[in-house]
Amino acid sequence: MRRFLAAATRSPLSAVVAASSSSVLLASCSVSQAADRRRFSSNCNCSERRWHEQQQQQQQQLQQQQQLQQQQQEPLSNSALPFHASIAATAIAAERRRGSVPAAARTVRCEDHFEAPLVGRRDAYGGVIVDETTTQFPSLPAHFATSLDLSLLAWKAGNVRGVWLDVPIEKSQLISVATDRGFIFHHADKDHCMLTRWLPSHEASTIPPNASTQVGVGALVVNDDNQVLFVQEAYGPSAGKNIWKIPTGLLEAGEDIAKGVVRELFEETGLEAKFEKVLAFRHSHRAPFGKSDIFFVCLLRTSRRGTSDLKLQQQELVNVKWGSYDEFLKQAPYPSQIPIWDAFYRSCVGPDGVVGNVPGFTTHVKQGGLDARSSKEYLFLPAPAPAPAL
Repeated sequence: MRRFLAAATRSPLSAVVAASSSSVLLASCSVSQAADRRRFSSNCNCSERRWHEQQQQQQQQLQQQQQLQQQQQEPLSNSALPFHASIAATAIAAERRRGSVPAAARTVRCEDHFEAPLVGRRDAYGGVIVDETTTQFPSLPAHFATSLDLSLLAWKAGNVRGVWLDVPIEKSQLISVATDRGFIFHHADKDHCMLTRWLPSHEASTIPPNASTQVGVGALVVNDDNQVLFVQEAYGPSAGKNIWKIPTGLLEAGEDIAKGVVRELFEETGLEAKFEKVLAFRHSHRAPFGKSDIFFVCLLRTSRRGTSDLKLQQQELVNVKWGSYDEFLKQAPYPSQIPIWDAFYRSCVGPDGVVGNVPGFTTHVKQGGLDARSSKEYLFLPAPAPAPAL
């Protein structure tokens, strides 16, 4: 710079050029200093913003932890269980620090509706029930995987014990996602599949097994002539063997014995009869698919005599008749040559030889119960002693 100024003093033109250059240089320095000041101010503002954001994040985390602790201390109830995304987020953060967050939960997109935790309702035993009444199941397995991973983290954080996952048949593509995460089959019906998972690692599962027993009914229908209604089956063990038997069938879910036997009789024969009492029952462990079976023989009465106006259910029966109960007891091989059935059907005859003239059991309806959802309870108590023979 000194060389430049020294050269400028040697000619007027050089002095003008030097002065102009000096002005430009000074202006450039001023601009640079202003930019530095703006950058410094901007850096200060960014630091302040970052400090405020960190304070807000710490406050939010503290609120989430307090909310989680409060939920863990709440007593169990049968109300809907609101597993909020904030609880799941807290649980995910804790799992992430331990490096055990499932892959699907590491890429949670908050804007994706289907990647929120599933909503369930508490049961009376510390578990959660998730079905179509409490949540909307995603259609895509990938979305369901993320939702289920989030839910499992939240349920574990909330000390949930057993999880019941009821998947509708139209979402059956989600079942393999659940089984990959430790769920097992519990039972299935025509339109849904129930899966379960036990969450506590330090306790043995107390989830009850699937129902183990089916309930069958037999209609021992007696008319005014003391004749009994017999049928021959189109399919089954006795089909094609010229064996006569009483109409039988299985109860439907939620069906009472008295109503079920009347329904089965009407469906198979078109005959309407009145339930009087349960005569006897048998408990067996040879039902299909490893199940047990309880079979009730019920006394029904009717004034009908003929069979011409009866309407057989073609898928079930091929023949029907009114006949003698004594002749039925002598039929071979069933029931006379099968000890348990021989004793079973003979117990339905009174000491006077009259069919159904035994104490048996009748229904007694009780209103209400321990479960507020129950409106009726059916008890089978000994029937009044039969009238002595004249």
